Amino acid sequence: DNKNNDENNNDENNNNNPKTPVLLYEREGRLNLTRAGLLFASLNSGYWIWYTVDFIPMVNQSAVQEMHIDYTLGAVGMGVSFAFQTLALMYPSKLVSKIEYDIEKENLICYQHNIAGIIPQKFGLTYPLGSILIDKDSYEAKKLTKLKGDFRGKIAMKVSEEYFPLFVDVQQNELKDVTRFKTIFLTPWDLPAINMLKKKRGSDKKHKTNNKIRKTK
Repeated sequence: DNKNNDENNNDENNNNNPKTPVLLYEREGRLNLTRAGLLFASLNSGYWIWYTVDFIPMVNQSAVQEMHIDYTLGAVGMGVSFAFQTLALMYPSKLVSKIEYDIEKENLICYQHNIAGIIPQKFGLTYPLGSILIDKDSYEAKKLTKLKGDFRGKIAMKVSEEYFPLFVDVQQNELKDVTRFKTIFLTPWDLPAINMLKKKRGSDKKHKTNNKIRKTK
């Protein structure tokens, strides 16, 4: 019992210590299916390249006209396989392995996956608080809002000024701080840091307006 109390006290100290990033989410393994998808996509692309570049020309050298294969078939197959290959390569780079909240700097540290071997990145990317959001009208957001315990499913998170979203895959106990996770990604404007930033921007805007009025006078 004393050991458990010490661990709980350490967790509380880490969460309250502004110099220690708070762990919001951490994906625990389960990368075999993603690796298998990338391997299958690579083999499929290789097959269609061989089929179009080598097999079709070889068959079309036959004197029997009925055996000839239209190059369109190879071109379509290569196009579809390359599209699948692109998705298989992009998904790991957008699949989040860990998210930390830097209380002191008011930043989010997001770790994704390296394409080579599909392993978690050792160094994360830093995003300003409020720049990563979950669509509040999405099914996942509504389900997450009602969440009191565990959540299971994939969540797409929109990153400001980026076209492709980040993906969070929750299947077990990946959400380490449910309350903070919901606040930061669903209603970040409720955070004191965001309110202070809004006030600062409003003050700066008011200051610029006053300067313009003085200049016109």
